[in-house]
Amino acid sequence: MLPQENEEGNIEYKRHFCSDELKILNNDNNVRFQQLVTQMKYRLNEGNGLAIYYIGVEDNGSLYKLSKEQSRDSILMIKRMVLYLEGKIESLIFNDGYIKVTIKDKFKYTRLVEKRILLLGDTESGKTTFLAYLIKNKLDTELCKSRLFILNHKHELESGKTSSYNYQYKNHKDSKYVFIDTPGESNKIRNKILLSFNFDLILFFDKPNKIWNKKELFVSYANFMNIPYLNLNMFDTSSMINLITPIVQDDMLNIFESNFKNSIIQTSIIENSIINEVNNNCIFYLLQSYPNVDIGWILSGYLASGCLKIDQDLLWYDNDKMPVKINTIYQNNLPVNHCECIHGPATITITLKDIDNIDNRPRFGFLSNIDYVETKFVKIIWVYFNNDAMLYDKEFVIHIKNFTIKVKQLGDSEILMNEYQIISQYPCYNILNSYFIYDKDETLAIGKLIDYF
Repeated sequence: MLPQENEEGNIEYKRHFCSDELKILNNDNNVRFQQLVTQMKYRLNEGNGLAIYYIGVEDNGSLYKLSKEQSRDSILMIKRMVLYLEGKIESLIFNDGYIKVTIKDKFKYTRLVEKRILLLGDTESGKTTFLAYLIKNKLDTELCKSRLFILNHKHELESGKTSSYNYQYKNHKDSKYVFIDTPGESNKIRNKILLSFNFDLILFFDKPNKIWNKKELFVSYANFMNIPYLNLNMFDTSSMINLITPIVQDDMLNIFESNFKNSIIQTSIIENSIINEVNNNCIFYLLQSYPNVDIGWILSGYLASGCLKIDQDLLWYDNDKMPVKINTIYQNNLPVNHCECIHGPATITITLKDIDNIDNRPRFGFLSNIDYVETKFVKIIWVYFNNDAMLYDKEFVIHIKNFTIKVKQLGDSEILMNEYQIISQYPCYNILNSYFIYDKDETLAIGKLIDYF
């Protein structure tokens, strides 16, 4: 039993292709054949040149149980349709009770360049509601809040508030716009991704007559990282983008496009960041995890460097280190055999063959092909302070990449170059040359871990 067929998207269910109308050999005069070809064009367009057909499956997801003759005739017919469209069959897989056919339009199938947009703002400032309109074309009604179409977890649905990072995407003008939604509550904001992604734009969501107490911090972060940003108010009609008098989605995306930073301009921070490591160093960071009874954990995140391939042997780093193997890879909701990090981090979804125990939920961590050595001592250089403020804490917590570590200063060295001992219980893998934000009282600082010792 498969999930019910969706009228949108690039996946099509068919009981079979054996109707009497299809026996007419003249393709141009065969009405039923032309209907099916038009449908295939639609699925290919929805998948940006890639469509997946499940033959032997009803619209509700139940299996039809094809006979051998029906299987043979259906395969011959789908080949005939693909040939008519000048496409190609990428793969043909016989499963128990149905056939899975992957089809590509050889002229259109492309990997889109990602444009990454970060959403920041106080809780209930409209970030998730904005995404519900932009991605799902849903607005609030008296009976239903549109953000329910975006929220993932049960407690989020009950509270109506985002409590974790998640991402949504929309294709526009040969680019994939990836929107990173963040929780607004101060105790849930972590910079595990803020200083890892190469963001093209930040959207600040303001509330009427109230200034978010974290906004100054992240505006400083945006300026320091040379990332352009826009101030939006979903509840004010004077805002260029709002949900009182919403403009069409394409116009919103055009506004974002006009404000993207010049991709040629690269700051020293980006040049030294993880996305420009040697391409052989495969690193995948986890953003979300979902359980599935049949296949275990589905992991969504971003490939920061290197390449992922099906059946690739990697190491999973969380509280410990575990050897795993890639089972499946999905990019743009499409199955792929491999994914390369060419234009910066790529958002993808994967499943792992050796993490299938749904009692052990992957919450943080990352995949890599490198056997990192745990370290207990690091050197930190402070590259930015606001208003000449000073850092007085001898011990403090760092939220960096997918880890939270606590460090303790060694001795009384100068503030610009400090040596610290890692005193948290979690291991410290792969954080060299990584940046983090320190925010306490009136002090805002950005630090960089430059060495282990």
